[in-house]
This record gives sequence, structure tokens and C-alpha cells, in this order.
Amino acid sequence: MQKKTPSEISAEHHNMKAGDFKKNYENYENNKFFNAFTLGRAKIDIEINNLTKMLNIGSKILDVGCGTGDQLKIFEKIGFDAYGLDPAPDMVTIAKKKVIDPSKISLGSCEHLPFDNNTFDCVVMVEVLRYFDSKSIGKALEEARRVLKPGGIMFCTFVNRWCLDFFYIFQKFRQITKKNDFDIKNPHCEFFTPSEVEKLLHKFNFKEIKTIGNMFSPIRIIYKLNRNLGEMLAKKIENFDNYISKKKFFKPLSGHLISICKK
Repeated sequence: MQKKTPSEISAEHHNMKAGDFKKNYENYENNKFFNAFTLGRAKIDIEINNLTKMLNIGSKILDVGCGTGDQLKIFEKIGFDAYGLDPAPDMVTIAKKKVIDPSKISLGSCEHLPFDNNTFDCVVMVEVLRYFDSKSIGKALEEARRVLKPGGIMFCTFVNRWCLDFFYIFQKFRQITKKNDFDIKNPHCEFFTPSEVEKLLHKFNFKEIKTIGNMFSPIRIIYKLNRNLGEMLAKKIENFDNYISKKKFFKPLSGHLISICKK
């Protein structure tokens, strides 16, 4: 039997975890400090909010890896013409119940986007490329660029190799001890440095590339040890987190590596 690719394993993983994602977003609506996921999502949303200010009302936007549809719902509320795509059937089922027009959400892969060339003003890929190997990442970027209009904006996230929660080291240790790169429980994770992200995007002919680092990631370790302690500390260090995230030296060490670029 042919071995499944990291992207195929990721789709199965997210389908299995669809209920957990639904609960996490419900918690996020009530308390952004609830757990490491909700806090991390809040940090990404700071930059997505900045992104929305770069777009005109009515702009056509594609959320690739739209998951349970929570970001699509926000895009619709702002006034964007929002479309979504996800490879996990259970995610798509949940997402369709949250949006105004469920026909705009499709089941599919970002390696083969079911849209015409030059269709969208903006393509968003949050926590998507991290689960792919380099070949699939390249295909996803080619497809994102293809469906973007000239001058269109792409927003995507990457996993920072030297993030201070030491996830890269933990992942490598797990691979050695389990003698396995990834499985449905622990999918593949691709790591980048800020300079590698910029080089990658240049390779696929994106321009005006900007990389942003945010989130003081050691707080994730505290959340894993004790959720309540993590919540308490996250609230106390929020001002420090926001301050240090703006410092250039912190970008290679930050919890999130975010890129905004144009076609």
C-alpha cells in the first residue's frame, strides 16, 4: 500500500479533531486566555485584523484550510465576499452551519484549488503549510498565487524553527524515539526561519514580502503543565508579550511566524 503524504495525514488528523477545534473556538469567543490554542489564535488575529484594513469592503477572499468556519464568519460580517476550502469533511460540515452562504465552502485541497486564475483579492492560509512537506508547500503556494488577482495579498503562517517553546527539538526527539516522522495523532510539522520564509516566497514570485513574529511562546509550556496557571500568567504578561513581539530581535524566537505578501 502506498504511503500517505503529510498533507493526507493532516486532513485525517483534522477530521478526527474537528470536534475539538469547534470547542476551542467556542472557548475563544468567551476567553482568549482559556488555553494555548485560544491565546495563539488571538495573537494571529491581531495581524488578520490589520490585514482586513488593507482590503476594500466587498473584496473577494479565500480562506484555505478554513476549518470550522469561524474566520469566514468574521470575514462575512466585515462585508467581504468570503469563500472557504478545507480537506476535512467534518470541518466543512461544521463550517457550513456558521456562514451566511454555505455554498461558498468547498471540500478540497490547497494543492488543487477549484477556482479560476486571478479570482481573489486575498488568500489566507492560517496554520496550513506547517503540516506539509516541501513539495506540497510549493504546490500550495503556486496555487495560491494562481488564484490571486494581480496585486492580490496572501497571508500565511509558518512554524518558527527556534521558537522558545522548543517544539522543534521536541518534534525531533519524538521522531528519534518513535522512529516515525508523523502519524494521524502527531502529524508532520515543517519548520522555517524568517529568512527561509522570505527566500521561499521569493522563489514563487511573491513580492513586497513582510514577515512578522508574535507571541511569547514559553507560555505554551505552562499551559501544558497546568491550564489555569497558564491562563493566569498569560494575562499577567500580555503587555510584555505585545511589547517584545514588536522587537526585531524577537522575530526568529517568536511563537508565530506570519507572512504577508503580494502577487
